[in-house]
Amino acid sequence: MDNQYLAERIDRLEKLVNDLDSVNRDQQKVINDLCMRIEGVVNTIDHLKKELSTKMSVLPKDAQEKIEKLKKAAEGIVDG
Repeated sequence: MDNQYLAERIDRLEKLVNDLDSVNRDQQKVINDLCMRIEGVVNTIDHLKKELSTKMSVLPKDAQEKIEKLKKAAEGIVDG
């Protein structure tokens, strides 16, 4: 192996490493974006749960009981 061949191999390997670094950075950007979106969805769900709880508290007692029964039935369907 001569020096020219080794230099070319080193150049190719350096390019490959740089390409992989670039891909990793791009993937990290996508992961960060997805994390922010997921956090937004979770915050929205939490807000909606609080809003629903507030609205449920002003319903008549029998309506609240019926809704609780429906929730339990729905949970059974989802879990089962």
